[in-house]
Amino acid sequence: MGLAKAKIYNCARIGYLYLNIGMWKGQQVIPKEWISQTTLGTPANPHYGFFWWNMHDRITVPHDTYFTYGRWGQFIVIISSLAMVVVHSFQWSKS
Repeated sequence: MGLAKAKIYNCARIGYLYLNIGMWKGQQVIPKEWISQTTLGTPANPHYGFFWWNMHDRITVPHDTYFTYGRWGQFIVIISSLAMVVVHSFQWSKS
């Protein structure tokens, strides 16, 4: 997804858009069909869409949990049934 250079608040906005099925301030800015395609998985891998992983058949998390992650430890987790977006960012140190 290219989260390597994304700011934490931009990751939160992406998560909010996905949580709200592409709606932002009353406007559909990402088509609902795109949100579904990217999070439902594919025939080749039912847990992986387009840069998003889903947890549909896991028993340890709600079935409507899905997430994406960046190369350097950033991630966005959405749990729709809890209306929850979790964003994590990591700062590498060259020490």
